[in-house]
Amino acid sequence: MNTPMTCLLLCASLPVCAQSPYRPFPESNAGWVEVHGWLQPLMDCGDFEYISCTRPVYFGTDTVIGGTTYHRLLAHGLCYWQLIDASQWLPPWCTETTGYYAEPQYDFAYIRQDTSERKVYLFDVQADAEMLLYDFTIGIGPYPATYNNPFQGNVSVLAMDSTELNDGWHRTWVLGWGTGNFVDSAFCKVIEGVGGTYGVAAVLAPPFENG
Repeated sequence: MNTPMTCLLLCASLPVCAQSPYRPFPESNAGWVEVHGWLQPLMDCGDFEYISCTRPVYFGTDTVIGGTTYHRLLAHGLCYWQLIDASQWLPPWCTETTGYYAEPQYDFAYIRQDTSERKVYLFDVQADAEMLLYDFTIGIGPYPATYNNPFQGNVSVLAMDSTELNDGWHRTWVLGWGTGNFVDSAFCKVIEGVGGTYGVAAVLAPPFENG
C-alpha cells in the first residue's frame, strides 16, 4: 500500500504527469465552506473588532453572459464579531462586546471550465470580462496573472505535490510569495478540482495584514 502512494507523490512532481487525466471542478451537487476572519480598527468601543464569517458556497442555476454559459455559484454567511481590548470604560452606547449577524444569499461567482485546456475561468462582473481563474497546466515557476492573482511576478509555484481527499488523489501546486529577497513559502495551495486553500476565488496573498 505504501508503494502506490509513493508513486503518486513522485508522479505529481514530474512533467510527464501533465498528461495524466484531468480532475475537473464539479459541475453540480458540490459545495465549499469558506471561513474568513479579520481584524478592523474601532473608534471608541475598543482597539479592534474581530470578525469571522462562515460562508457556504454552492451551485445555483446556470446563467448565460454574452452568449457564454457559466455556472452560477451562490453563497450566504453567518458572521461572529467580538470587541478586542475593550476592558476599559466604554461609552454607554457600547453595550455589547460580542454578537452574530447573517449575510443574505448572494451571487458569489460565475465560473466555467475548459477541460481540454485544463483551465477554469471566472466572469468578472466589475471588469465586464472573462478572466483566467486557475491554470492546471503550469509547473514550477512564476504563477500567471489570474483573477485571484493581481500580483504577477510576486507569486510563484515553489513545489508540486498531491493530497488525498474523499474522492482520491488531487494534484496540488504549493505557492510562495516573493518580493525582493523575501520569500514566504507554502502560504497557499491550489488543489486541482477544488481551488485555492484561501477559497475558491479569494485573492492569493499571504494572510498576515493582507486583507
